[in-house]
Amino acid sequence: MLLHLYPKACLIIVLFIYSFTLQAQVIRVAAASSMVDLLHEIKVEFEKTHHQTIEIISGSSGTLTNQILQGAPFDLFFSANIKYTDILKSKGMGIYPPEIFTYSPIVIWTKEAIGSPATYMLSESCQSIGIAQPGLAPFGDMALRYLQTITHESVSHKLVYGSNIAITNQYIYAGSVDLAITSKSSQVKLSRAIPCCWTEVSNSIVPKLPHAFLVLQPNALPLYEYLQEEKNTSRSFENHGYSSSP
Repeated sequence: MLLHLYPKACLIIVLFIYSFTLQAQVIRVAAASSMVDLLHEIKVEFEKTHHQTIEIISGSSGTLTNQILQGAPFDLFFSANIKYTDILKSKGMGIYPPEIFTYSPIVIWTKEAIGSPATYMLSESCQSIGIAQPGLAPFGDMALRYLQTITHESVSHKLVYGSNIAITNQYIYAGSVDLAITSKSSQVKLSRAIPCCWTEVSNSIVPKLPHAFLVLQPNALPLYEYLQEEKNTSRSFENHGYSSSP
Protein backbone atom coordinates (compact mmCIF):
# COMPACT_ATOMS: atom_id res chain seq x y z
CA MET A 1 0.00 0.00 0.00
CA LEU A 2 2.73 2.46 0.95
CA LEU A 3 4.70 1.57 -2.17
CA HIS A 4 1.62 2.30 -4.29
CA LEU A 5 0.94 5.64 -2.60
CA TYR A 6 4.50 6.89 -2.18
CA PRO A 7 6.70 5.12 -4.76
CA LYS A 8 9.41 7.80 -4.84
CA ALA A 9 9.71 7.97 -1.05
CA CYS A 10 9.99 4.19 -0.79
CA LEU A 11 12.65 4.11 -3.50
CA ILE A 12 14.69 6.75 -1.65
CA ILE A 13 14.48 4.70 1.58
CA VAL A 14 15.57 1.53 -0.19
CA LEU A 15 18.50 3.30 -1.86
CA PHE A 16 19.53 4.82 1.48
CA ILE A 17 19.52 1.42 3.21
CA TYR A 18 21.44 -0.13 0.30
CA SER A 19 24.00 2.68 0.35
CA PHE A 20 24.45 2.35 4.12
CA THR A 21 24.93 -1.42 3.78
CA LEU A 22 27.63 -0.94 1.15
CA GLN A 23 29.46 1.58 3.32
CA ALA A 24 29.34 -0.80 6.29
CA GLN A 25 31.12 -3.41 4.19
CA VAL A 26 34.17 -1.14 3.89
CA ILE A 27 36.47 -0.64 6.88
CA ARG A 28 38.30 2.66 6.52
CA VAL A 29 41.69 2.31 8.18
CA ALA A 30 43.91 5.29 8.97
CA ALA A 31 47.48 4.01 9.13
CA ALA A 32 50.91 5.43 9.87
CA SER A 33 52.99 5.41 6.68
CA SER A 34 55.50 2.93 8.13
CA MET A 35 52.75 0.32 8.50
CA VAL A 36 51.18 0.38 5.05
CA ASP A 37 52.97 -2.68 3.62
CA LEU A 38 52.14 -4.75 6.69
CA LEU A 39 48.48 -3.74 6.56
CA HIS A 40 48.19 -4.48 2.86
CA GLU A 41 49.33 -8.03 3.62
CA ILE A 42 46.80 -8.32 6.46
CA LYS A 43 44.10 -6.82 4.21
CA VAL A 44 44.56 -9.56 1.61
CA GLU A 45 44.25 -12.34 4.17
CA PHE A 46 41.34 -10.73 6.04
CA GLU A 47 39.29 -10.23 2.88
CA LYS A 48 39.62 -13.92 1.99
CA THR A 49 37.45 -14.91 4.95
CA HIS A 50 35.29 -11.82 5.55
CA HIS A 51 32.59 -10.01 3.59
CA GLN A 52 34.11 -6.61 4.40
CA THR A 53 36.91 -4.91 2.49
CA ILE A 54 39.62 -2.68 3.94
CA GLU A 55 40.48 0.76 2.61
CA ILE A 56 43.85 2.04 3.85
CA ILE A 57 44.55 5.77 4.11
CA SER A 58 48.12 6.55 5.14
CA GLY A 59 50.00 9.53 6.50
CA SER A 60 52.00 10.57 9.51
CA SER A 61 50.45 9.57 12.84
CA GLY A 62 50.18 13.21 13.92
CA THR A 63 48.48 14.32 10.70
CA LEU A 64 45.99 11.45 10.83
CA THR A 65 45.22 12.26 14.48
CA ASN A 66 44.39 15.85 13.51
CA GLN A 67 42.14 14.61 10.69
CA ILE A 68 40.28 12.28 13.06
CA LEU A 69 39.81 15.10 15.57
CA GLN A 70 38.33 17.18 12.74
CA GLY A 71 35.82 14.47 11.89
CA ALA A 72 37.51 12.34 9.22
CA PRO A 73 35.38 9.17 8.78
CA PHE A 74 37.86 6.48 9.83
CA ASP A 75 36.85 3.22 11.51
CA LEU A 76 40.24 2.11 12.87
CA PHE A 77 43.48 3.99 13.53
CA PHE A 78 46.95 2.44 13.49
CA SER A 79 49.52 4.77 15.01
CA ALA A 80 53.30 4.38 15.09
CA ASN A 81 53.21 5.69 18.65
CA ILE A 82 50.63 5.13 21.38
CA LYS A 83 50.88 8.84 22.19
CA TYR A 84 48.47 9.68 19.37
CA THR A 85 45.88 7.02 20.15
CA ASP A 86 45.99 8.23 23.77
CA ILE A 87 45.24 11.78 22.58
CA LEU A 88 42.14 10.57 20.75
CA LYS A 89 40.97 8.51 23.71
CA SER A 90 41.35 11.53 25.98
CA LYS A 91 38.91 13.33 23.65
CA GLY A 92 36.33 10.62 24.18
CA MET A 93 37.03 8.72 20.97
CA GLY A 94 37.36 4.97 20.62
CA ILE A 95 35.20 2.00 21.56
CA TYR A 96 38.00 0.40 23.59
CA PRO A 97 41.17 1.83 25.14
CA PRO A 98 44.19 1.99 22.78
CA GLU A 99 46.16 -1.25 22.51
CA ILE A 100 49.87 -1.67 21.88
CA PHE A 101 50.21 -4.48 19.37
CA THR A 102 53.84 -4.37 18.24
CA TYR A 103 57.19 -2.56 18.54
CA SER A 104 59.71 -1.27 16.03
CA PRO A 105 63.30 -0.06 16.34
CA ILE A 106 64.82 2.69 14.22
CA VAL A 107 67.53 1.98 11.68
CA ILE A 108 70.14 4.11 9.96
CA TRP A 109 70.84 3.95 6.23
CA THR A 110 74.03 5.26 4.63
CA LYS A 111 75.16 5.33 1.01
CA GLU A 112 78.33 3.44 1.83
CA ALA A 113 79.70 1.30 4.62
CA ILE A 114 80.80 3.32 7.63
CA GLY A 115 82.14 2.63 11.09
CA SER A 116 80.28 4.57 13.76
CA PRO A 117 77.12 6.35 12.51
CA ALA A 118 77.61 9.07 15.12
CA THR A 119 81.17 9.73 13.99
CA TYR A 120 80.08 9.78 10.36
CA MET A 121 77.23 12.23 11.00
CA LEU A 122 79.63 14.67 12.66
CA SER A 123 82.16 14.43 9.82
CA GLU A 124 82.30 16.62 6.72
CA SER A 125 81.74 13.52 4.59
CA CYS A 126 78.12 13.55 5.74
CA GLN A 127 76.40 16.61 4.30
CA SER A 128 72.73 15.66 4.59
CA ILE A 129 70.62 13.59 7.01
CA GLY A 130 67.06 12.62 6.15
CA ILE A 131 64.50 12.19 8.94
CA ALA A 132 60.71 12.28 9.23
CA GLN A 133 59.19 15.44 10.67
CA PRO A 134 59.35 15.42 14.49
CA GLY A 135 56.04 16.35 16.08
CA LEU A 136 54.08 14.68 13.29
CA ALA A 137 55.88 11.42 12.61
CA PRO A 138 56.86 9.20 15.58
CA PHE A 139 59.94 7.94 13.75
CA GLY A 140 60.95 11.58 13.36
CA ASP A 141 60.68 11.98 17.13
CA MET A 142 62.86 8.90 17.62
CA ALA A 143 65.38 10.12 15.05
CA LEU A 144 65.65 13.41 16.92
CA ARG A 145 66.06 11.52 20.17
CA TYR A 146 68.94 9.58 18.65
CA LEU A 147 70.55 12.75 17.28
CA GLN A 148 70.41 14.31 20.73
CA THR A 149 72.75 11.54 21.93
CA ILE A 150 75.41 12.85 19.55
CA THR A 151 74.84 16.58 20.11
CA HIS A 152 71.94 17.49 17.85
CA GLU A 153 73.09 21.10 17.43
CA SER A 154 76.21 19.93 15.61
CA VAL A 155 74.18 18.32 12.82
CA SER A 156 70.97 20.37 12.77
CA HIS A 157 72.05 22.23 9.62
CA LYS A 158 72.34 18.89 7.78
CA LEU A 159 68.77 17.76 8.46
CA VAL A 160 66.36 17.22 5.57
CA TYR A 161 62.77 16.63 6.72
CA GLY A 162 60.10 14.45 5.19
CA SER A 163 56.49 14.99 6.24
CA ASN A 164 56.28 11.28 7.06
CA ILE A 165 58.48 8.18 6.96
CA ALA A 166 57.43 7.37 3.37
CA ILE A 167 58.95 10.66 2.18
CA THR A 168 62.14 9.93 4.10
CA ASN A 169 62.27 6.56 2.37
CA GLN A 170 62.04 8.31 -0.98
CA TYR A 171 65.27 10.13 -0.08
CA ILE A 172 66.86 6.69 0.37
CA TYR A 173 65.49 5.40 -2.93
CA ALA A 174 66.80 8.45 -4.74
CA GLY A 175 70.10 8.56 -2.83
CA SER A 176 69.44 12.26 -2.31
CA VAL A 177 70.82 12.28 1.26
CA ASP A 178 74.02 10.83 2.67
CA LEU A 179 72.28 9.26 5.67
CA ALA A 180 68.69 8.66 6.72
CA ILE A 181 66.97 7.42 9.85
CA THR A 182 63.91 5.27 9.23
CA SER A 183 61.94 2.30 10.55
CA LYS A 184 62.90 -1.36 10.66
CA SER A 185 59.91 -2.22 8.46
CA SER A 186 61.21 0.28 5.91
CA GLN A 187 64.57 -1.46 5.91
CA VAL A 188 62.86 -4.80 5.23
CA LYS A 189 61.17 -3.31 2.17
CA LEU A 190 63.99 -1.10 0.89
CA SER A 191 66.84 -3.57 1.35
CA ARG A 192 65.48 -5.71 -1.48
CA ALA A 193 66.56 -2.97 -3.87
CA ILE A 194 69.15 -1.23 -1.68
CA PRO A 195 71.13 -3.87 0.25
CA CYS A 196 73.72 -1.45 1.63
CA CYS A 197 74.12 -0.05 4.16
CA TRP A 198 71.94 -0.49 7.25
CA THR A 199 72.59 -0.19 11.00
CA GLU A 200 69.94 -0.96 13.60
CA VAL A 201 70.03 1.43 16.56
CA SER A 202 70.42 -0.39 19.86
CA ASN A 203 67.41 -0.51 22.13
CA SER A 204 69.66 0.77 24.92
CA ILE A 205 70.22 4.01 22.99
CA VAL A 206 66.72 4.60 21.65
CA PRO A 207 63.88 2.29 22.78
CA LYS A 208 61.63 0.63 20.25
CA LEU A 209 58.51 2.53 19.30
CA PRO A 210 55.27 1.09 20.72
CA HIS A 211 52.72 0.92 17.90
CA ALA A 212 49.06 1.09 18.92
CA PHE A 213 45.63 0.92 17.38
CA LEU A 214 42.28 2.41 18.35
CA VAL A 215 38.87 1.13 17.23
CA LEU A 216 36.86 4.22 16.33
CA GLN A 217 33.65 2.70 14.95
CA PRO A 218 31.76 -0.60 15.44
CA ASN A 219 32.19 -1.27 11.73
CA ALA A 220 35.83 -2.18 12.44
CA LEU A 221 35.11 -4.79 15.13
CA PRO A 222 35.53 -7.80 12.79
CA LEU A 223 39.04 -6.58 11.91
CA TYR A 224 39.76 -5.89 15.58
CA GLU A 225 38.75 -9.46 16.46
CA TYR A 226 40.85 -10.80 13.58
CA LEU A 227 43.91 -8.98 14.90
CA GLN A 228 43.37 -10.46 18.36
CA GLU A 229 44.06 -13.93 16.95
CA GLU A 230 47.86 -14.11 16.95
CA LYS A 231 47.88 -16.95 14.44
CA ASN A 232 46.29 -14.64 11.85
CA THR A 233 49.01 -12.00 11.86
CA SER A 234 52.15 -13.06 13.75
CA ARG A 235 54.02 -14.16 10.64
CA SER A 236 53.14 -10.93 8.84
CA PHE A 237 54.51 -8.85 11.71
CA GLU A 238 57.74 -10.84 11.77
CA ASN A 239 58.15 -10.64 7.99
CA HIS A 240 57.94 -6.86 8.15
CA GLY A 241 60.50 -6.43 10.92
CA TYR A 242 58.22 -5.88 13.89
CA SER A 243 58.78 -7.24 17.39
CA SER A 244 56.33 -8.52 19.98
CA SER A 245 58.49 -7.22 22.85
CA PRO A 246 59.80 -3.76 23.77
